[in-house]
Amino acid sequence: MKNSKYRVNHSIERKHFYLKCLVLAIIALFSAGITEAVSAAEVGYSISIYPNEHQNLAKANNLTYFDLLLEPNVETDLELVIENTSEAEASFNINITNAITLSNLEIDFTPTLERSQYLATGLTDLAKLSTNKVTVAKASKTVVPIHIKMPAEALKGVVIGGIHVIKNISEEEAAKQSGFVNQVAYVKPVVIQSSNPPEVTKAEFDISAVAVKTVNDSKRLAATISNTQPVYLKGVDVHTQVTKYGESVVLLENEHKDGAIAPCSTFDLQLDYDKDLLPPGKYTYQATFTKDDEKWVVKKHFDIKKDTAPTGGFVVTSKPFNWLLLAVGILGAIVLILLILLIILSRRKKATKEEK
Repeated sequence: MKNSKYRVNHSIERKHFYLKCLVLAIIALFSAGITEAVSAAEVGYSISIYPNEHQNLAKANNLTYFDLLLEPNVETDLELVIENTSEAEASFNINITNAITLSNLEIDFTPTLERSQYLATGLTDLAKLSTNKVTVAKASKTVVPIHIKMPAEALKGVVIGGIHVIKNISEEEAAKQSGFVNQVAYVKPVVIQSSNPPEVTKAEFDISAVAVKTVNDSKRLAATISNTQPVYLKGVDVHTQVTKYGESVVLLENEHKDGAIAPCSTFDLQLDYDKDLLPPGKYTYQATFTKDDEKWVVKKHFDIKKDTAPTGGFVVTSKPFNWLLLAVGILGAIVLILLILLIILSRRKKATKEEK
């Protein structure tokens, strides 16, 4: 009986052991995602604004960004609040940026991005910082003033830019991070117009070039397109297509829904490049933009030369590895193995009882 009792208790202990393994496996598989979310929530600082007296009250917003109605020659100071929530003094880099349009039709405020030739007046022309670097004591706030000076003539459309803030990483912090240094940047958009509605409300599109370009080590057919007017568009659908010059059969096409386009910005619309579908020759590229009842069509003829095509076949832009799918697959395999083990142990327990 002692021997039998030992076997039964041992089986129960083994079951508990395997269940513990299952719990630990689940924690291990999902801890990476949980840690990333916590890190993003605890970057150690946040930014906010104090509402400006020239806030455009005709627009419904909750004052989380600057939306200003400013007449010619007006000067005002915007107040950006940087709160250091960490337990150490921190320094921050601040930059004034102009809004640009990315190839995926999203708005971006990265300071180093190139300015479009059509942008006559940008936020960088109107806004000035007294300093680009601010140090904030631990667990405290600092107000950063941004001085706005309007030109003598009223703006004809809308100016959109951003106040870009990034926390500086110390050498000690950088040394702790292997590989890429993890930094989180925040942007507060700034929208300025002189009248409501603005004088210019209609966008216009121009296409300057179509060429095969190398993007992230892949060949892409890129059309360089500009919104030449100071008009912001949101909820834009774009249909692009490529045909052989003088023919109507569509060789390549793409649909993009609900895009956004910054005022006076230049961007590339890209298509996968297939050298078999587009051998050396002359072609026609057409992009059709639609928003509500408005429609714009741009078209350009272009050549593909013999030295354009890559040596391989169809080139696909690489996609990030789906770690979540892998984690779910591993978890499923672990659960299946544990279930099999539990069934085996249960049968052994039953056999032991029968022996008694």
